[in-house]
Amino acid sequence: MKIIVLAGGGGTRLWPLSTAENPKQFIDITGDGNSLLIMTIRRFLPLVPAGDIIVVTGVRYTHAVGRELAAAGLAAVRVLVEPEPRNTAPAILLAAAYCRDELGCGDREVMVFAPADHVITNGEVFISRLAVAARHAAGGGIVLLAIKPDRPETGFGYLKIEQVTGSGVSPVSRFVEKPGRAVAGEYLADGRYFWNSGIFCFSRAGLEEQLGKAGGDWPALAGLPLAELRARFGGLPDISFDYAVMEKADRVSAVILPACWSDIGSWAAVYDIAAKDGCGNVIRGDVLALDCQNSLFFAQTKKMVGVELTDTMVIEHNDVVMVMPRGAAQRVREVQARIGGQESTGRTGE
Repeated sequence: MKIIVLAGGGGTRLWPLSTAENPKQFIDITGDGNSLLIMTIRRFLPLVPAGDIIVVTGVRYTHAVGRELAAAGLAAVRVLVEPEPRNTAPAILLAAAYCRDELGCGDREVMVFAPADHVITNGEVFISRLAVAARHAAGGGIVLLAIKPDRPETGFGYLKIEQVTGSGVSPVSRFVEKPGRAVAGEYLADGRYFWNSGIFCFSRAGLEEQLGKAGGDWPALAGLPLAELRARFGGLPDISFDYAVMEKADRVSAVILPACWSDIGSWAAVYDIAAKDGCGNVIRGDVLALDCQNSLFFAQTKKMVGVELTDTMVIEHNDVVMVMPRGAAQRVREVQARIGGQESTGRTGE
């Protein structure tokens, strides 16, 4: 089994702390002293040795990945560099070719793909569920880890599972990518729809089978040698694996993950997973919170004081202070669009 950690994304939904130059996979979000990338890698170590873990990243992040691995004593982890950023479908194709040509993986060896910037708090349950998924994936098809939704989230893909099977591996009858809020509310009420965690596994043969269903140039690309794929990488479609393959796949199964999972896709998500004081506040840094409730205070370099604030988030980093209601977390993208790439703050859009 090989673990492929996708760490090329430059998303900045946790701006101003996370920027395109220093995205969230390299940041200690939880306060335990480890970046999300290192937390992700260590999550898999009970399942495979470090040498069977491959971090896929872009040229601009190669130094950051190497620095993180060295500091964490994980030098045995392999690093695969994309020639240029092309989204998750080309990245997965590149990783599969690397496993075949450089690591000698056979057609039936399972590859597990996972984002580098998620938080999963129940590691033992995660490993046991992933082991079930990997065993099933060895027989073909794609197996995902699914999450029971607790809100009508519009930022995730959804899987429809008609009936959960006793084996723990249930067929997926439908895949929907990021529905609108009204539809997401219907899915939550329905009870048969689950979030796609973005963690999935398949064998190389299983991947090639599903690429055949995707059509276009994908089947031919899957058979290219690694060197040729690298040379053609810049011309590959800039498209996610979900859109390119998952929506057309006909052998998709899911294992439900009964563990605390978050993609840390907003400051509200940071608040949700973080430890809180007796008043429901999340406090990081040098903060004085007087009569505040259910708020997040994230101070990096300055003294921060909050007085009688409720359901508020205050984030300070470098020369930026951002204040907003917890319910407005998704407007960070709008903020970035308005202020643009000012180098003094690392302000860059997604």
